[in-house]
This record gives sequence, structure tokens and C-alpha cells, in this order.
Amino acid sequence: MQTILSLVAAFSLSLMSIGAATVDVDATVAGVTTASATFA
Repeated sequence: MQTILSLVAAFSLSLMSIGAATVDVDATVAGVTTASATFA
């Protein structure tokens, strides 16, 4: 299971590297989502 998660994480990082122009937006959305989930 951890291997699958690691592959998904690596794939996600690769996509973010390729789409460098949208990384800031994605990171902001991810941060807000994480914060919302944390304080919900």
C-alpha cells in the first residue's frame, strides 16, 4: 500500500513540476483545503 502511495506522490510531484505555472495556485488550494480539513 505504501508503495502505491509513494508512486502517486511522485507522480503528483512530476505533474506539478511540469505545470510550474499553476503550482502556486495548486499549492494555495491544497493549503486551504488542508487547513479547512484540519480545523473542521
